[in-house]
Amino acid sequence: MSATVVKEFYVDYGASYATGTVTFSNRWATIEGTLHAVGCGRVVYGDAYAWPNYLDSASSTPRCDGNWPLDIPIPANKPGGANRVLITLAAPDGTDAVWVDR
Repeated sequence: MSATVVKEFYVDYGASYATGTVTFSNRWATIEGTLHAVGCGRVVYGDAYAWPNYLDSASSTPRCDGNWPLDIPIPANKPGGANRVLITLAAPDGTDAVWVDR
């Protein structure tokens, strides 16, 4: 399972959303795309799994109103890397999340 695989994602919460791709590769997963933030404190988290085992997580910088680029490398230090990433869009008043499978 060491081949690089790219999958698309979309997650929204209220009027904010994040869209882009997750690139799965050996020992890493990378979230790339755009965060469209309405209000402040929006952040995108990524949690990598070699299912069912949790591997690691990373997040974007909190942002306010506007479109912001996402480039979030997530360590997945296991041969072959992650086979699943949970992407969460978080705001001060709640969250939503999507799973992206390799």
